[in-house]
Amino acid sequence: MSDIYDPIDEFASALHENGFRLEARPVMDSAWHRAPVEGDKPGTTSGSYRGFLDDGVPRGIINNFKHAEPVTWIGKGGNLSAPALSARRAEIAASKKADDHSLLEQHKAVARVAYGIFAIARPAPMNHPYLLAKQIDSFGLKIDKNNRLLVPLRDEDGFLWSFQWIDPDGRKGYLKGSRKAGLFHIIDPNQSIKNGGHIMIGEGYSTAAALHEASRRATVVGFDSGNLSAVASAIHKLHPGRTLIIGADDDHNAKVFNGGIKGAEKAVTAVVSEGGSAFYVVPPFTDAEKAAGLTDWNDLRRMRGIDESIKALIRSECEVSKQIGSVKTRPVRSMVRERDFGL
Repeated sequence: MSDIYDPIDEFASALHENGFRLEARPVMDSAWHRAPVEGDKPGTTSGSYRGFLDDGVPRGIINNFKHAEPVTWIGKGGNLSAPALSARRAEIAASKKADDHSLLEQHKAVARVAYGIFAIARPAPMNHPYLLAKQIDSFGLKIDKNNRLLVPLRDEDGFLWSFQWIDPDGRKGYLKGSRKAGLFHIIDPNQSIKNGGHIMIGEGYSTAAALHEASRRATVVGFDSGNLSAVASAIHKLHPGRTLIIGADDDHNAKVFNGGIKGAEKAVTAVVSEGGSAFYVVPPFTDAEKAAGLTDWNDLRRMRGIDESIKALIRSECEVSKQIGSVKTRPVRSMVRERDFGL
C-alpha cells in the first residue's frame, strides 16, 4: 500500500475540507505557502499551509485565518517506505524547480507589460481624489488612462516588476500574475537615505506617505503586512547598520489575529536575525478612535494633525513598540530622539 498511497492528495483533501481553494496540488517541502480560501476576493490569500515528508510520516499545519485555530494534520494512509519517500522527494524537487522557472518567466512577461504601461503614464496630479481624501502628496506615482494611481513595485536594483493601482475611491489591485514578494517603493524625494539615519517602512502607500511627510525621512512602502518581512530584509541588506522603524497598522478589528502587528513583528525578527536593528511602532489610538475604525498612521495623522501624530510616535511606550533579539523591549523615546525627525 505504501507504494500506492499518495500523501499529497490526502493533504490536498484536508486543505479543501478546511476551506482552501487550491489551483494545483499542495507543495509538501516543509516551507510555508500562502493560498486563497473560500470567500477570498481575487488576489487575496487568507490561508497558509506547511506540509512535511521529512521522516516518511506525512503531516502538516493548516492555517485558515478566517477560522480561530490552526489545524494539525497527520496522514492516515500510512507511512511511506524509503523508496516511496525518496520518489516523493524527487517529485517535489523537480516540480518546484519547474514551477519556479515557470513563475519567473511569468513574472518577466508581466514586468514587460508593466514597464510599457508605466513608461507612458502621466505623473499623478496632487488633486487626485485618493490623494485628497488621504491628505497626502504624490511621491513617484503616475496615473493611467482610467484615472488610477500607479505605485511602482521595484526590487533592490530598482527594476520595475509591476505596480499597484489605486482607484479614486481607494480600491486597490495589481497586474494579474505579477510579482509582489519582496518588492517595494521608496519615498525619498530629497535623497535623504544617503545621509544616514533611520529608515521608516509602512504597509500601504498612504501610511508610508504620511510617515514621510511627518518625519521627512526616507520611507518605504511594503504594500501589505505579509510582505513587510521580505521588504525589511531587503532594505537592511541595501543599508546595513541603519535602524529600521516599522510603522505598523493596527488591525484591531480582525477576528483571528492582528495581521498588521503580526507582520511588523515578523519584519523586526527578520532584520534582527540578520544582525540588524529594527523595531515597530503602533498608532496609539484611543478607544473612541478604534471604535471609529482608525487603523493606521495616516488615519491618526488626519484625525489629530501631522505634528501630534509624529510626536505620539516618538513618545509611544513599549506597549506599542518592540525590539526583538538581544535588546530588551523599551520605550520608543529611548531609541528615537526628536532631532532624528527634525522636530
